[in-house]
Amino acid sequence: MVRTLSTADSAAPEEVHAHQARHGSQCPASVLPSCLIAERGKLLDFLIRNGLLVDGTGHPKRLADVVVEDGLIRAIEPPKSVDPARARDVIEAAGMLITPGFVDPHTHYDGQATWDDRLAPSADHGVTTAVIGNCGVGFAPVRPGSEDFLIALMEGVEDIPGA
Repeated sequence: MVRTLSTADSAAPEEVHAHQARHGSQCPASVLPSCLIAERGKLLDFLIRNGLLVDGTGHPKRLADVVVEDGLIRAIEPPKSVDPARARDVIEAAGMLITPGFVDPHTHYDGQATWDDRLAPSADHGVTTAVIGNCGVGFAPVRPGSEDFLIALMEGVEDIPGA
């Protein structure tokens, strides 16, 4: 799983201060993590280059490079500013969107979640979180002895095949 870290999460304060003393304003706070990775001599896991970033924060979309190290998003850089040679893998995202995973707040996966490990088609469309059981019917809780009634209900309402 990929999550976003702040500069404070990715570098010790003394490392940040030493870095700023060496580079001053040449390396703004927003790119410190990437610069520090380079100074450590580590390869990035991967680099997503020159994609149109829509980050879900309400900020305007913008071209950006996304730096991933140790499975974590470490930096969001100006487009084409990170040397691709620093990464094990490079994803060229020109003409594509870079987005966080999407939340699908209205699904009908109550039954499908028990037999479909992909939850298609939502996962194929970038959904990483699905809210389940929000249409007034679902498989839980069920009183003992009411299972057949619930199965018949779901067969009719959601076209889910019975056992």
